Amino acid sequence: MALRGHWMVPHVSICHKHNTSLLPLWREGNRIRRYDSAPQLALLAPKVLAGEMEVGSRKALPFELWVESRLNGHTNPKNWLDQHAFHAAANFCRYLGAARLRLENIPLARVKPKHRPALCEMGFHVARRGVAAIQETLEELQSQPGTPQDGGKAIYPLMYERLAYDHRNDPAYAPFQKILRDHMAATWAR
Repeated sequence: MALRGHWMVPHVSICHKHNTSLLPLWREGNRIRRYDSAPQLALLAPKVLAGEMEVGSRKALPFELWVESRLNGHTNPKNWLDQHAFHAAANFCRYLGAARLRLENIPLARVKPKHRPALCEMGFHVARRGVAAIQETLEELQSQPGTPQDGGKAIYPLMYERLAYDHRNDPAYAPFQKILRDHMAATWAR
């Protein structure tokens, strides 16, 4: 049994050595017991040894490969996201992926935690190509049923909420906020 520091990063969902999805090991409301890993791991050891926590292998998504690469200090000049702070860029992929669910008529509430990598992949597929691709997706989302009068939260649900409020004072999110703000200023009905 082993734990890797990379596995503590919220965007990491696969062990690249074994091509296996990572599982949440325990949930504990009490902070003292939650972070006292020795007793938690002792409770898990019999399950691990009995093979009760085995999951099937799967191929890593491009988003997951990008996360692992960034965590190992590598960047790719062809990937627009590599110009930006890792955590903000990875979160933006999730926000954009959540917005893109509207194109498939899938409510965000139906996305289970195990599907989060696919959600991030949906956003990553667009965002890695840069500002023009992101703007094109924002326009496509805006053309979906509804009107701009519905408001940013209705058109770009998680993205608008997080960029406008949760990260409004974090400079790492400024490039992503600017893209959404510029798009809304240029296309929103007045």
